Amino acid sequence: TDHSVQTEDKTDFEFNEEFSIELETESVGDKLYLNPFLFKFFSENFFKLQERTYPIDFGYKDSYNYSLKLTIHDGYELLEQPKDMTLKLPNNKGNMIFTSQFDKNILLLYFKISFTDSLYNPEYYPSIKEFMGNAVDIQKNSLIVLQKK
Repeated sequence: TDHSVQTEDKTDFEFNEEFSIELETESVGDKLYLNPFLFKFFSENFFKLQERTYPIDFGYKDSYNYSLKLTIHDGYELLEQPKDMTLKLPNNKGNMIFTSQFDKNILLLYFKISFTDSLYNPEYYPSIKEFMGNAVDIQKNSLIVLQKK
């Protein structure tokens, strides 16, 4: 609901849009469990080999940003929020930031993955494989737990 696009020029580097979502949650007793990732960048880690002898070519430098503002209504209290995590690839070739902050019934969640190069030598493969595994894990297993007051 309430969809709007803030990007006026179709050739802009960034595309920004805003919308509101009403989401069904899973409840167990008086607790609600919500995965905050309504949209996932990666559903699986596509780096599955034990080792790699050829370069990793992403085609371009890339950055993925996800932010969520969740208003928790007065009838609920926040019991658990996702844990913050920061990871870096060797030699600052990429980073991942995941944070959640709660203040005055508002939970702000921010997730960013950045790759500073488009081409990585094979020696980066184990680090990138672990890095992407963490990115998938964060998106699949982060939970917000709410309880009825």
